[in-house]
Amino acid sequence: MEDADQLKSTRTSLKRKVTFAAEQLNSALTLNGIVSESYATLRHTYEDFCLCHDDYSELVLSDEKYESYRTVSSLNLDQYCKSVRDTYNNAYGSYNEYIAQKTTEKSKQEAKLALNTAKTAEEKLQFAVSNQRDAQPVLVFSQNALSKCKEFFVS
Repeated sequence: MEDADQLKSTRTSLKRKVTFAAEQLNSALTLNGIVSESYATLRHTYEDFCLCHDDYSELVLSDEKYESYRTVSSLNLDQYCKSVRDTYNNAYGSYNEYIAQKTTEKSKQEAKLALNTAKTAEEKLQFAVSNQRDAQPVLVFSQNALSKCKEFFVS
């Protein structure tokens, strides 16, 4: 019985930790906190819970003397695990939405930067062409233009 009591206590503690980690992740998402660390904590804690729950379930299902351990707060083993999985999945879904939004925002910012860099390079090119006295090609050089737009030649 001692093993079952210890596993039950550990499993209960891990359920609380999953719930807390999910709340922390949701708070980080809302407040633009440290999202990656919050998600890593949630994922790690949920994995620990799953391992513990598997051990606990195997033990309490292996012997009839543990029959009373098969129900917690009117939830059977599968329902109990599902409630924790739902908590995890809800937070994980919010995390994925956050990452998708941030990726879209970053892509928009990079596109805007590339466009601005191209416009600056075009303006430099137009200036160089308007001030050019001989027929030699002009190489417009800018670090940003070079990385985003390559080289511009005017003949």
